[in-house]
Amino acid sequence: FSEIGNFRDVRFFDVSANSLSGPIPSELGNMKKCRKLFFEENNFFSPIPSEVGHLTLLQELKGGYNVLESLPSELGRLTSATIISLLDSDIQGKIPTEIGELSRLMNLELRNNVLSGPIPSHIGRLLNLRDQLDLSNNRLEGEIPSEIGQLTQLRGLRLAQNLLSGEVPEALSNLSRLTSIELDGNKLAGTIPNAVCNTFNDTAPAFEADCIDFDDRCPCCISCCVDGQDCSCRYLGTDKEFLCFQKRNLVS
Repeated sequence: FSEIGNFRDVRFFDVSANSLSGPIPSELGNMKKCRKLFFEENNFFSPIPSEVGHLTLLQELKGGYNVLESLPSELGRLTSATIISLLDSDIQGKIPTEIGELSRLMNLELRNNVLSGPIPSHIGRLLNLRDQLDLSNNRLEGEIPSEIGQLTQLRGLRLAQNLLSGEVPEALSNLSRLTSIELDGNKLAGTIPNAVCNTFNDTAPAFEADCIDFDDRCPCCISCCVDGQDCSCRYLGTDKEFLCFQKRNLVS
């Protein structure tokens, strides 16, 4: 697979769903004309090499379902990228702040990894992010940065199943295009600001949160209830067992 460095003029490189194994070769940095790089569903076992930062024309990077170990700060050099999907890949460590340099990014998927530390406030610079920001099922901690409220094009915000704490920031009320927001499975406290609920009332996203986290109230839902009433609940098998979300039609 190290021969990848010979494909200097390739623009679309896809080796997904094979049985490739071992480290991802640093020679991939030679494919400087590449626009799409897909290596999902293999058996790679290594960090993404820093040489990926040489692919400044790359628009789509999809490498999920491997064991990628960590995210290089050089991802911040992929300034042409619109999609980065690196889910289910046992990625550890922090989200590099350099990711905030990806001004054209529309979709960021990092769910089902082992990422830790805070969500970098630099994510608020991704002003073209519109499809989704999916950081769910990691070990991220600290507060939800208010800068996420700057992502006014965003349709899907998924932060569920982390270790996030503090209150839901009122800045989320700026996310008027949301169709889905997931905050359940964290350590959030307090109440959801009325301004956020008012926005949700207008945009009708599918909202999920642990009712008990918010002083036994779920103000953005009709109520914390049982199946068959105005909202649905799901049992997680934990002390914070009910997730309530309002049954409403989603906006497109």
